[in-house]
Amino acid sequence: MSILLAFMAQAATLVPPPLFELPREFWGEYNEVLADCGTGNNDSRLRVSWNTVQFYESRGEVEELLHQADGSLVVMAKHSGEGQTWQSVYQLRLSSDNQTLTVIHPQSAEMEQFGTDRRRCPVKQTKTK
Repeated sequence: MSILLAFMAQAATLVPPPLFELPREFWGEYNEVLADCGTGNNDSRLRVSWNTVQFYESRGEVEELLHQADGSLVVMAKHSGEGQTWQSVYQLRLSSDNQTLTVIHPQSAEMEQFGTDRRRCPVKQTKTK
């Protein structure tokens, strides 16, 4: 029995439970150009899932999440892409109709605060026979 407990303890440390989950209304694909949805043709493509924010050339695993009074989220994520890893902090804000996602990057010594709007891509329907 102690072997089973040791195995379960080891398995539990291999896959830690997620601590932060992005709200479902944020999930989906977004793009500045709706015609480019579902393709890699535009570097504004952004995909949001329950625990990741995937930009065109990087993927961020959510490490901390702050829910703001206005409904927006402040996301702290560990990003990786192009052979590098880094920490990022940004705000995600949905429009009142949930069709436009604004990503706001905070001001730092190197850059001014700026926001980028992306439209929600339509969900592709699969045909069944």
